[in-house]
Amino acid sequence: MIRAMLYRVSLLQALAVMIVISLLLPLPLLMLTYANSTYKHKQEEFTTLNTKKFNLSSAIFVESLWNFYPELGQKMLDQLLLDPKLQFVHVDDSDGKLFLGWENKNKSGNDDNILLLRKKLEKDNIVVGSLEMGFIREDLIASIMADMSLFGYILFLQIFFLVVLISWIYYYKIIKPIRRLVEHSTLLAHQKLDEPFRWDENDEIGTLGFALDKTRIQLKSLFDSLKHENEILDEKVKQRTKELEDASRYKSEFLANMSHEIRTPMNAIMGMSHLMRKTAMNSTQLSYVNKIKEASSVLLRIINDVLDFSKIEAGKMEVESVAFDLHKELKKSCSIFSVLAKEKGIGFQCDFVESNRFFKGDPCKIMQIVNNFLSNAIKFTKEGAVILSVDEKVNDDTTSTLTFHVKDSGLGIPKEKQSLLFKAFGQLDASVTRKHGGTGLGLYICTQLASMMHGHITLESEEGRGSLFSFIISLPLAKGLDLQHENNAANAYDPLRILLIIDQKKESDMLCDFIRSFGFFVTVQKSSDDVASQIKTIDKPHQLIILDYELSKGMNGVSFYEQLLQQVALVDMPPVLMLATNDDAEIKNRIYGAGIKSCLKKPINPSMLYDELVALSAGSSQTSLFDPSKIDLSQKRILVVEDNDINLEVATYLLKETHAKVEIARNGLEAVEIIQEQAHPFDLILMDVQMPLMDGYEATRIIRKELNILTPIVAMTANVMVQDIEKCIQSGMDAHIGKPFDIEDFYGTLLEVLHVSLSIAPKQQVNTQKHVKLHFNKKEAIKKLGGNEALWQKLFCSFYETYLLLPAKLHEFIKKEELATLLDYVHTVKGLSGTIGVSLLEETLCLFEKSLKEDKSIQDSLLEAVLNEHHSLLTTLRDAYNRIDPAMYQTLHAQSSEYSLEGSLKELKDALEISNVSKINLLVEQLSSVEILREHEVFKTLLLACKSFDFEAALEHLARLSEEIAYG
Repeated sequence: MIRAMLYRVSLLQALAVMIVISLLLPLPLLMLTYANSTYKHKQEEFTTLNTKKFNLSSAIFVESLWNFYPELGQKMLDQLLLDPKLQFVHVDDSDGKLFLGWENKNKSGNDDNILLLRKKLEKDNIVVGSLEMGFIREDLIASIMADMSLFGYILFLQIFFLVVLISWIYYYKIIKPIRRLVEHSTLLAHQKLDEPFRWDENDEIGTLGFALDKTRIQLKSLFDSLKHENEILDEKVKQRTKELEDASRYKSEFLANMSHEIRTPMNAIMGMSHLMRKTAMNSTQLSYVNKIKEASSVLLRIINDVLDFSKIEAGKMEVESVAFDLHKELKKSCSIFSVLAKEKGIGFQCDFVESNRFFKGDPCKIMQIVNNFLSNAIKFTKEGAVILSVDEKVNDDTTSTLTFHVKDSGLGIPKEKQSLLFKAFGQLDASVTRKHGGTGLGLYICTQLASMMHGHITLESEEGRGSLFSFIISLPLAKGLDLQHENNAANAYDPLRILLIIDQKKESDMLCDFIRSFGFFVTVQKSSDDVASQIKTIDKPHQLIILDYELSKGMNGVSFYEQLLQQVALVDMPPVLMLATNDDAEIKNRIYGAGIKSCLKKPINPSMLYDELVALSAGSSQTSLFDPSKIDLSQKRILVVEDNDINLEVATYLLKETHAKVEIARNGLEAVEIIQEQAHPFDLILMDVQMPLMDGYEATRIIRKELNILTPIVAMTANVMVQDIEKCIQSGMDAHIGKPFDIEDFYGTLLEVLHVSLSIAPKQQVNTQKHVKLHFNKKEAIKKLGGNEALWQKLFCSFYETYLLLPAKLHEFIKKEELATLLDYVHTVKGLSGTIGVSLLEETLCLFEKSLKEDKSIQDSLLEAVLNEHHSLLTTLRDAYNRIDPAMYQTLHAQSSEYSLEGSLKELKDALEISNVSKINLLVEQLSSVEILREHEVFKTLLLACKSFDFEAALEHLARLSEEIAYG
C-alpha cells in the first residue's frame, strides 16, 4: 500500500513531505525534555505561589473567626475567587461547622491534579477553626499548548518557507532537467537524431545530458550505416526474389513445354492405337494395342496432374463464378463412370435429384474434385458398389451448402496413413504405386481447389471396409434464367415459350412456378379454352406444349391432342410433353402412338421436367446465317488493299456477293498510286495493315494528309486488341474489321461506313465468356463465311498447299535473321488460320507475333508451341484435305483464281519493266504457290531469270507464260 502511494506522488510532492517529516521528527524529544524540566519547574512554582496565597488568606480568615466577622472573610474569599485555578475553599469554626465556603461546580480533572492545602487556624495559641483550599494543577498537554502557541506559528512559517524554497531549487535543478532527459530519450527512441541535445548545466544531470547527446551522435552514425546496409540488402532481396520468380517461371515454362512435347507423340500413339484396333489383328496384337492405349491414357492423366500442380504452385489457377446446371454436370460424370464400373464388375449408384439444380460457381473444378473421388473409388474397389450422393442444406434464400459424398466398398485406408493422401506426391506405400499407378497429386490438387472455392474435403475410412470421401462447399443459388443468359451470352436471349394445357388449378400453379424458375415463358390454357386459336394466332409461336393426360369432363390428353390436330396443321404443332399419373405400357403406347414425343410420370420432379423440356427444344431455335443477297452495292466502287492471296480472295468473294465494283491493290504503295490515277474517288477502301513496301498506316496517312482524300477507309487486320483498333482509328481510318472475317461484322461495317440502310440484325457484342477453342473447327469457319462451304473448301486447299511447309519457312527466316519478314509471315498465317477454322494455331501464332513485336526477339518456347500445334494439326488437316472432291476444288479454283492470277502476272510485268526488285521477289514467291504454275517449265525458266536479275529475259518468258495460260 505504501509502495503504491509512493508510485503515485511526484518528486516535488515527495520532497515537501520529506521536509515536513524531518522538521516534525524531533518533536517527541522536545516534549520529553519539556516534561522533565520546564513542566516540573512550573509545577513547583505553582505550588509555592498557591501556598503563599493560602498562608496570607489564612490570617484574614483567623481574624474573621476571632472577631466573628464573616464579612471580612467573605471579602477575602471574593479575592481568592479571582484565581481560576481555585477549586474550593472551606473555612470551619472550632466546632467544625462551616463558617465560609465555596466550591467550583464545574470542577474538571481528577483529584490527583488538585493541590490540597489544610491548616488549623489559631489565635494566641487558641484554635479558632480550620482552613482547607484546593487548586487545580495544569496538565502537561495544556501546559505545552499554552507555552508553545506562539512557537507553533513561528515553526509553521519556517516549515512553509523552507518547503517553498527547497522545492523551487529542486524543480529547476532536478525535475526540469529530468524532464528534458525524458524528452531527449523519446527522440532517441523514435530515431529523431538530426537535432542536437543542448545542455548548459555543469552539474551531474548536465553531464548525463552531454553523455546522451554523444549517444545520439553514435546512434545516428550507426543508423546511417544500417540504412545503407538495408538498402544493399533490399537490392539483394529484390534480386533474389526476381531469381526465384524467374526460377518458378522457368519451371512452369519447362512443365508446359514438356507437356506439349509429350502430348504431341502421345496424341500420335493414342490415335494410331485407335486406328490399329480397327484393323484385323490376332488376340495377342489386340492385347498389345489395348495396353498401349491404357498406358497412354495413364501418362496423359499424369501430365494433366503435373500441369495443374504447376498452376496451383504458381498461383495462376483461377476460379470463375458462372451459373451452371449441377444435375447436368453430374449426369455427364455418372454416364462415364457407370460404364467404367460396369466394365470392372461393380455396382454404381447416384442420388442427387432432390437437390436444387442451378447454382453459381466453377462447375469444371467442382466436377474435377467429384470425378477424382469417383475415379479413385472405382480404381480401389474390387467388389461391391460405388455410391455418389449429394446432400443439400439450404442456408437462406440465396445460398446452399452442398455435400458431395462418394462411398466405396474398397480397400479402406488406415487412420495413421489418411493424412498422407492429401499431400503432394503422397502415396500410401510403394506397392500401391506399382499396382495402381498415379502421381499422388490428385487428392492434393482437389484439396487446393476446394480451398480456393472456400470449401473443404473430409475422409472417413476403415481398413478393409471402404471409404467415404466428402466435399463440402457453399454456393449461391441461381435461377434458370441466369443459366439461359449464361449459355446465350453471345446472342440476344429468347426464352422458351411454353403452352401449358391443364385443368387442375393446384397442379397448374405448381408447374408454372417450376417453368418460370427455369427462365422460360409459360401460358396456361384449360381444355375448355380455344387452344387451337391460341396456337395459330399468337405473334410469337409456342415452342413446346405441356399437356395433362387427366383432363376434366372425362377427356384424356391423347383424345384432346387428336382433336387439336384436326384444327391445327401438324407442321404448326410444337412438340408435346404429356404428363400422366400412370405410365404403364398401355397408356404409353396410346401416347406415343398419337405422335406425342415424350411422357413424364407424376408427381413431377423439377429436375426431370427441365431435362425433358430442354431435350424437346434442342435444335428448335437455330439462328439463320447472314444473307448477303439482300445487300445491293452495285453502284459502289471499292478498293481492296491486301497482300495475301487467300485473304484477298475471301474479301473479294464477299464483296462480289453484293455486286460491288471491286479493284485490287497488293500493298500500300500500289494503293496510293491507283488512288492518284482515279478521276473519281472510290466509295470505300478496305486496307490491310501489315503489307510489304508500304503498310496500311503509312498509306492512310498519305491518302488523308497529302492527297486530302476523305474516302472512308476500313482496316482489315488480324490485330484485334483494343490498342490495335485505337491505332487504326488514330491513323485516320474510319472503322475496323477483324480477321478471320465474321460475315455479319464484315457486312455490317460496310453498311455502316457506306451509310446504306438495310433491315438486318445489329452487330452483336463480343462474348466475354471463355469458350473452349478446338484445334480445328470447320463448322465455325463455314459459318463465318456465310455458310458457303464451297468457298471454305477452296480457301482451305489454298491454305493447306501454301503453308504445308510452315516450320521450314519459320526456320528459314530465323536463320537469315529477317525479323521483319518473319513478323509479316506470322501475321499473315495467323489471319488465314482463323479464316479456315484452325483456332488454336491462330491463338498460338498471336502470342508468337506479340512476342516478336514487343521483345524484338524470338522466344524458343513460343516457337516450339507454334511448331507443336502445327505438327498436331497435320494429320487432321491432311484428312480434311483428302476428303475434298478434287474435281469440285479444281472447278472452284479455276473460277475464282482466274482474275487473281491474271492480275498477279500483270503486276509482275510492271515490276520487271521498272526493275522493282523487292516487288518482283514478292510476286514470284506468291506465284510459286499457284499449283498450275509450280510445275510449269516456262515458269521455272522465269524464276531462274528473276533470280539472275535478267529482267529482259524474264519479260520474254512472262509473255510466253501468259499466252500459254490464256490458251490453256
